[in-house]
Amino acid sequence: MTEKGYIRQFPDCCKAYTAEYNRDKGILEVRAVSAVALTDAQKAKLKDKLTTMTGKTVELMCRVDAAVLGGVRLQFDGQQVDGTVRSYLQEIEKTLKNTVL
Repeated sequence: MTEKGYIRQFPDCCKAYTAEYNRDKGILEVRAVSAVALTDAQKAKLKDKLTTMTGKTVELMCRVDAAVLGGVRLQFDGQQVDGTVRSYLQEIEKTLKNTVL
């Protein structure tokens, strides 16, 4: 790669390799965002539920973001499942704005 001048492509090669490896081994990377850090018990329960739903081995990566206010947002396989308080409040706001009295 260095001889041909493709070293800038190395990070993309790593991502592609990881994606192929995970697909072949049945591993699903899931990103969980919550307002507070999840406990080990919560992580285990979430992993078990996702494993049952998808039939794949779940690799859970957790992140804390106080802006979500509560609940959990999950991102996996190009999908997003948003169960956060912030998203519920935004839906209520849309409904109220579109309601004619």
